[in-house]
Amino acid sequence: MEAMKKSNHMLAAKGHPNRLGIWAGSAAGAGRRPLPVYLHRLSGLALLVYFLMHILVTSSRALGRGAWEQAMARVTGPFFTLGEFLVFAASPSTR
Repeated sequence: MEAMKKSNHMLAAKGHPNRLGIWAGSAAGAGRRPLPVYLHRLSGLALLVYFLMHILVTSSRALGRGAWEQAMARVTGPFFTLGEFLVFAASPSTR
């Protein structure tokens, strides 16, 4: 406990207050999270879902041409096209 107080004191002394409560969901940060925190979490989850879908569709290629075409037919459409555009727009190389 003493070491924890010392580390918090050191962080505050350097001008970097401990903001772990915002990320860990403690009572101190509850209800006061800014919108960018939620957008960051949401975009991370969206990228994870996109990555997993990409792996599944690409791995269907190993099952043959029919499986590949069937998987590609499931992920073509305006919803997935918008998702691909958002992934491209969010990537650091486009800034």
